[in-house]
Parts: sequence; structure tokens; C-alpha cells
Amino acid sequence: MENVIEKAKKELAQVEARAEELRTFIRTYDSLYHGMEHHGESRPILLPRKGGIKAKIITIASSLLSNGAHLSTREILGEIEKRGIRMGSKDQVLALSSILSRHGSFKADRSLGWSLK
Repeated sequence: MENVIEKAKKELAQVEARAEELRTFIRTYDSLYHGMEHHGESRPILLPRKGGIKAKIITIASSLLSNGAHLSTREILGEIEKRGIRMGSKDQVLALSSILSRHGSFKADRSLGWSLK
């Protein structure tokens, strides 16, 4: 009986984690969409593959920056690593910077750091 309960708890934790990812995506998309609509722009937002490391990185970075904050690449990387995500690259900062700049929803400012477009 205890094994079944532990299994159910583990499954529930996975569902709750996925729900939080979706809430973050919705908040980010909503803020980006309204920002584009306000400026008269209309272009699709690139969505990362569900469940991949890049998708998780984009979700975390979007969440961190969704309140209008500016963070350095190292600060974002620190938060990503706190969540147990590690990229398979020797230069983690460069890899993260590449992911963010290619995504299209982020903009870099050398003096302020990354922010959402």
C-alpha cells in the first residue's frame, strides 16, 4: 500500500511541476502578446520542444524576466543550475547566451543584462 501511495505522490509532483511550467508559459506568452499587440506588431513566438533542456531553459528564463527584470547571463545560469538543469557544454555562459539570443523572445543589453522583448 505504501508503495502505491509513494508512486501516486511522485506522479502528482510531476503533474504539478508541468502545471507550473504551463502557467509560466501562459504568463510569458500573455505578456509578450500584449506587448506586441500594443506596438502593432504581429509575429509568431518560437516555442521550444516540450520537455527538452532548451525548453526548460527558455521557461525558466522567461519566468525570471517576466516581471520586467534584467538579469545577467550568469545570474540566469545560476537559477537554471539551482533547478538541476545542466547543459552539455564546456562554456555554460556562452551556451546559455546562444540559446537566449536564438530564441527571439529575449534581448540582451551589455550594461543591464537580458530582458524580454
